[in-house]
Amino acid sequence: MIINVLVLIVGFALLIKGADMFVDGAASTAENFKVSKLVIGITIIAFGTSAPEFAVSFKALMSHSGDMVLGNVIGSNIIIEHNSPQLTIMWKTINCHVYKYFYQCG
Repeated sequence: MIINVLVLIVGFALLIKGADMFVDGAASTAENFKVSKLVIGITIIAFGTSAPEFAVSFKALMSHSGDMVLGNVIGSNIIIEHNSPQLTIMWKTINCHVYKYFYQCG
């Protein structure tokens, strides 16, 4: 039991350190190619949100569970299509309230 908890804690620590190294490496590589910080951030977020879906789909494909792959793709697209307009509207509202002294929101 104690060994399992220790392995879990070490695994989380390595996961966090690996994620930091990945983000730092990706950001420095993109900056070397003169990519803007906004594009770097959006790309890292896009990869981070898509990687678990890809892992689940790949695992399901390897275990011949086509239904799981299809459900993952359809479910992902439904959520993206549903949440994108709401998040865009919410982001504009937040930006307008936070930066109302610097920019004119319309």
